[in-house]
Amino acid sequence: MNSRKENGTMKRTHGFFTSQPAAALVAAWVLAALCTPCARAQSETRGEAVAEQAYKNIQVLKGVPASQIRTMMGLMNASLGVRCDACHVPNQMEKDDKENKKTARKMIQMVLDTNEQAFNGHTEITCYTCHRGQVVPVTTPVIGSGLTPPPPPPPAAKAGEGLPGIDQILQKYQAAAGDPGAFGKLKSRVMKGMVTDARGESHPVEVLQASPDKMATLVRMPKGTMGSGYNGKTGWNKNQRGLTELVGLELLLMRRNADFGRALNLGEELQNPRVTGRTRVGDRPAYAVSARTEGQRVQLCFDAETGQLLRRTVMIGTPIGALPQQTDYENYKEVDGVRLPMVVRFTGPDPNSATTTVYQEVTHNVSLDEARFSAPQN
Repeated sequence: MNSRKENGTMKRTHGFFTSQPAAALVAAWVLAALCTPCARAQSETRGEAVAEQAYKNIQVLKGVPASQIRTMMGLMNASLGVRCDACHVPNQMEKDDKENKKTARKMIQMVLDTNEQAFNGHTEITCYTCHRGQVVPVTTPVIGSGLTPPPPPPPAAKAGEGLPGIDQILQKYQAAAGDPGAFGKLKSRVMKGMVTDARGESHPVEVLQASPDKMATLVRMPKGTMGSGYNGKTGWNKNQRGLTELVGLELLLMRRNADFGRALNLGEELQNPRVTGRTRVGDRPAYAVSARTEGQRVQLCFDAETGQLLRRTVMIGTPIGALPQQTDYENYKEVDGVRLPMVVRFTGPDPNSATTTVYQEVTHNVSLDEARFSAPQN
């Protein structure tokens, strides 16, 4: 389904899920930064292609932003516990040779129709509602399963009960991020480390940033360099399937991720933030904040003592449901007056997409060639 790089040019295509382990690692990296909103109409306002313009043989999902197709595939993979080849012919994704693909179309249409007719167009029913990680849903209650009630949920804090306000939390977060004066003195950053996938395979990773809005994440794989980036004008992603240009909402979100001063501007990107209660991230007490950003539902967990951001959970919305993605930030270290997480963990419903990145080296104000923010050609 993905177009490929041909004759040295970059095709404007969408998506980055793949069943190959190495590319899945890169996909996790990109998803940690890019989370696509769900409204179909946004594809028109952003000038983004719809599914039938970017992919072959689209029948049910016409009018859906093309950038959402791979997210929807990931949602179905996680909901049924299958891989792409359960329905698709590898490298010939548009073919209808497999009966499962025809069944999947019927199920997608059923989900769309049910939500439209029974829930006024709100996405209340998803693949996961019935499948719960299994190809065949369980339709009969298990004998004895209803005899023992589940434990009651922990009591939730009442609104405003002993909780700080959102302004107080964001101010503490900004103070924990570092000295604003120090941020102003930094013009570039290079972070080097190792990224490890769910199979335990590790690869060198390098993150390059330049003020005000250039960024590249480069993972050195045995078959070449892969990753994603934004050079101030165009965004790109490269995996084993080829090189793709980011467009529409994906480009917008990559641009935001490349913002060199994002730590100081977090409050500006959150829409209708509210403090929802207390929680824990690992062994750390935290305050949970719910908001929307660029159409996504997002929950941020801030350390109750230090103010540092510990976790970001986003719900990648699609017409058939939302795919949750979680990023944890650990082991903050002060470098040149700013504090950066030296361990970043990414997890999603598919355990094979999990990655852990450990940074060993951070250098500021390094001279970076502009070409390094463009897509690698090897």
